[in-house]
Amino acid sequence: MYNIASGRPVTLDEIHTRLEQMLEIEPKREVDSSQVRREARPYLVGDATKLHAATGWSARRTLDDILRDVLDAQKN
Repeated sequence: MYNIASGRPVTLDEIHTRLEQMLEIEPKREVDSSQVRREARPYLVGDATKLHAATGWSARRTLDDILRDVLDAQKN
């Protein structure tokens, strides 16, 4: 099993912020505290070292590139 990851941490809040900037929106964010898991980690970081060692693969695209692709796919 391999992880496909950049190795750079990113929080869900950062993803929200980037999407809001790309969409040029400023939604009001609300947190439902009953849905927040106290034991949840703020973020997880994938390690693609094993994949790189086996194949030479490394991330070439940025998170912003991928988020733009997702937004573009939703337009169609």
